Amino acid sequence: MDFSDFTRFRQAHKSFGDKKIDKDDFSKILEAGRLSPSSYGSEPWKFIAITNAQAEKLRAERQSAAQLEQL
Repeated sequence: MDFSDFTRFRQAHKSFGDKKIDKDDFSKILEAGRLSPSSYGSEPWKFIAITNAQAEKLRAERQSAAQLEQL
């Protein structure tokens, strides 16, 4: 499967593995997102790249905030 096939058949995932992404592949992913179409050409894209440790911390913070909102 090449990258264009990947983007056509992509799926959303909410769990992540420990495997690191090659820098070239990561650059291609960001470039595909940057070049993707947007409504009226507004290009509202914002990208944040984080490490696994940072992702876990962010997830925990969001979960805590969501729990507080339920009180």
